[in-house]
Amino acid sequence: MKRLILTAGLPNAKMTTFVEQLQRDNSTIYVFDAFQERLNQYGTLDTTHTQDVMVYNRIYNLLDTAILKNEDGVFVLLDNNLTRSRRRGLYNRYKKPKYGVAQVTTHFFVQSYSEVINDENGLSPKSVKAQYISFQPPRVGVDADEEVVHSDIFNKINRDNVVASRSADELFTQLLATPLADEIKLDYQEHDNPHHLETIKEHIDMTIKAASTNELRQVAMFHDLGKGITKSVDEITGIAHMIGHPSVGAMIALAFYGEPNNITETVLWHMEAHKGISAKVMKREKLDQPFMELQQEFAVIDSESRIDTTIN
Repeated sequence: MKRLILTAGLPNAKMTTFVEQLQRDNSTIYVFDAFQERLNQYGTLDTTHTQDVMVYNRIYNLLDTAILKNEDGVFVLLDNNLTRSRRRGLYNRYKKPKYGVAQVTTHFFVQSYSEVINDENGLSPKSVKAQYISFQPPRVGVDADEEVVHSDIFNKINRDNVVASRSADELFTQLLATPLADEIKLDYQEHDNPHHLETIKEHIDMTIKAASTNELRQVAMFHDLGKGITKSVDEITGIAHMIGHPSVGAMIALAFYGEPNNITETVLWHMEAHKGISAKVMKREKLDQPFMELQQEFAVIDSESRIDTTIN
């Protein structure tokens, strides 16, 4: 049987240790290290898009050849594989009958921003932040057959206390005791946006208190936790934008639950829900009716939980 294993996350020691263990446990294993290929070709992990294309062309050619010529084995692609679209492309490619891959498993290495920025990963601070805010959670059958989450972010607190939170104060008290503390502190700031006169924390509090079910309340808890770390103020207009914040919140939720679910998915898509998720996207991402109903319910809560100067 052919199995493809992908890694997802910024380069770190746990990822390397994981692959080394795979090599010890499997007699027929082929490892394709895109990180090392960047270093070999360019002497840095901070490669340009053009350089990355060159790396991928070489790695994929080697991976294709190995999968096609071997009847079985474990094939490992060691790379960041941060976005779902990238992983989806790999999944769709290698699940084609000609490759004969029976299972694609992705291992997610999820860390807080404080952990990745202080890690000796060979990346510049600018690259670390850009990659951190682009990391997205998985969906079974869309970008992998199986996902495994590696994270110790929530190991030192009681998850039941987080789930029991009935306000942002209660939630933040729990989160400030985790490695997320530095980025959570950024959520006390103003939105600096006419659509939100309340602070980020106040908005999260409003959505938590407006949620009518436990599931909606948990979506509310995680949906905007990434706003502080992604906030960028336009120098001309003075208006702030938080591009990428749904991805950050969804990854925090993934680390919390240890697996993807409707909550992680709703957090990921909560901004798109305000505009309407197209039938094409629903089909591509396998967004079923129960998910869409949850998404639409939360979109109403999210829209109404704010002080907005644009509303007459």
